[in-house]
Amino acid sequence: MFKFFNKKTPAVSWFVVISLLAFFALASLFLYFSSYINQEDGVSVTESLPARILDISNDPFITFPGVDKDNITEPIINGLDPVWGEQGAPVRIVYFSDYDCQYCGEQIEMIKEVSNSYGDKVEIIWKDYPDLNKGSLSFLAALAGRCAQEQNRFWEFETSFMEQFSVFKVQQGKNYEAFGGFILGIAQELDLKLDTFQECVSNQDALGQIESNITEAQDLGLPGVPFTFINKREVLGQYGLEELKQIIKQELSSE
Repeated sequence: MFKFFNKKTPAVSWFVVISLLAFFALASLFLYFSSYINQEDGVSVTESLPARILDISNDPFITFPGVDKDNITEPIINGLDPVWGEQGAPVRIVYFSDYDCQYCGEQIEMIKEVSNSYGDKVEIIWKDYPDLNKGSLSFLAALAGRCAQEQNRFWEFETSFMEQFSVFKVQQGKNYEAFGGFILGIAQELDLKLDTFQECVSNQDALGQIESNITEAQDLGLPGVPFTFINKREVLGQYGLEELKQIIKQELSSE
């Protein structure tokens, strides 16, 4: 029988050996569970995570490996996405957003307010970039928003949803049954045709358009939301009222 320890073994050596054994044991457990989580149901963890704000604007050394921007270099304008303001205006603001992002809702209201002050010189185009998990509240809300768009009430739905959703999450969390009632309540507030709206949501009629927006965002290499294109300028994350006004003035002066 091997005598790994004996009375002559220094106490320090015992401590080092035991520490190494503990480290390798913990490392093995970590690798095992990481593999299990990443492979569960064939879906990687990152695929189910919602996009969030990542401020990299001041770091020119950050890149996004695997992103192929050769196909498109700017947002696709096809007339299918919701528009606020004058179509074909000299300043076009394309806004990639997520309903499960409280700041996104606050910022789009600020953008609408500023655009109103410029009359027919600014248009806003909404693009959906929700959680990639199609069963998430984020994705379901995007579907409902597009169903409201079918009845020409997209912007009213978006505003009402963003104003109320934070309270809903505090009270109900991820209660999907309650979420269905929450969505229906907004539709009733807006006097939508409820049968048409419910059928649209249930059948996921807008699935293709949302998936198209997501693919577009990924092809453009967008790291998170909110992400704004102001003509050819790209703005990630937060910006204030005065900064937005300044950008719009610069764009108008360059026309």
